[in-house]
Amino acid sequence: MTLMTNRPVLPIPAVVATIGDISARLDPVLSSLAEHSRAAVVAWAGVFGSFARDKQTDASDVDLLVGLAPNATDDDVYYARGDVLAQLDETMGRKVDCFFLRHGQPLPFVLCRALLHAKTVHGSEAWLAENGARAKVLFAATMDKVQTLLGMMETLLAILDRKADEISATVCLEPDTLPPQLADGLRELVCYMYTRSNDQEAMDAYFHGVYDRLLPIKRIWDEYPHRVPLQMKSGEGRTRTCFSSNGITGLLS
Repeated sequence: MTLMTNRPVLPIPAVVATIGDISARLDPVLSSLAEHSRAAVVAWAGVFGSFARDKQTDASDVDLLVGLAPNATDDDVYYARGDVLAQLDETMGRKVDCFFLRHGQPLPFVLCRALLHAKTVHGSEAWLAENGARAKVLFAATMDKVQTLLGMMETLLAILDRKADEISATVCLEPDTLPPQLADGLRELVCYMYTRSNDQEAMDAYFHGVYDRLLPIKRIWDEYPHRVPLQMKSGEGRTRTCFSSNGITGLLS
């Protein structure tokens, strides 16, 4: 027996091939949020990756960044994410990697780079200009910080290479104390690493591989755990001074 149904057979959407295609397909998806009184949740959307570079191929994913409005509540964001994500792959005819950016949230490295290279497919260019400027400043500051840290690390590693000769030539006022030049350099390095804004902290997470170069320094510091004060500052300007009893392994892990 043949089963009959009145459900219409919907055509399979063609694969999006250009940014214009993406914009045309995305507008109805975002407009549908109005049915649930969430029309103002999405302020802007853009593509990055291969489509933004005009280097897409038949195998390319769509890399989509969605900027949320300042007044979006947690519930708004939750339901908007569900509504949008449920439709994207089918709507675009391709796999879609979608990232949501809340207003004013700390920018991790991936989202920062995405904003720098994004092209608008929905919403106002003014949103991208404002947030892209923030990303540009943060990215430049992060690159400068990493280069500075690498320079400081190289200086300290050079001191460690000469450690035996320097210790024999340096008068230490107390036993179990690092040579002053090395202690000062280590303290400066740690303070520089951990004096940062919330944005900078999110960016720093990408550079754990760079910080792994501190391992030789950590081992030396752990030989002298009793005499080196650590002064740490958070992004909010709170200051804490303490003495490390276990070296800096916990701080740099």
